[in-house]
Amino acid sequence: MGLLGGEMMWKLVRMLAGRRTALTAEQLEDLRAWLEARGVRSACDDTPRQTKSWAARAGLDTPELGRWLARLGGVCDCEILYNVCGAEPDAAARRE
Repeated sequence: MGLLGGEMMWKLVRMLAGRRTALTAEQLEDLRAWLEARGVRSACDDTPRQTKSWAARAGLDTPELGRWLARLGGVCDCEILYNVCGAEPDAAARRE
């Protein structure tokens, strides 16, 4: 999980968001899996389209969630995957 352990990372996420997280750790992991399964690493269309689809299926308030994600640097699906969900970029993405 990178440099920060699970609980430490979520404390940092809550601090950066300025309030408690909009998503639980389990929901963030589910969102990460959703985005990974839809190939966001290699084909982001610079929108949060896949995240909005996940949020609608999960019954979440998409506008509030969108604002929270944006405050954490997640404006499009790949930024949400890396900046919010904590996924590590693959080696090819780091070279670009």
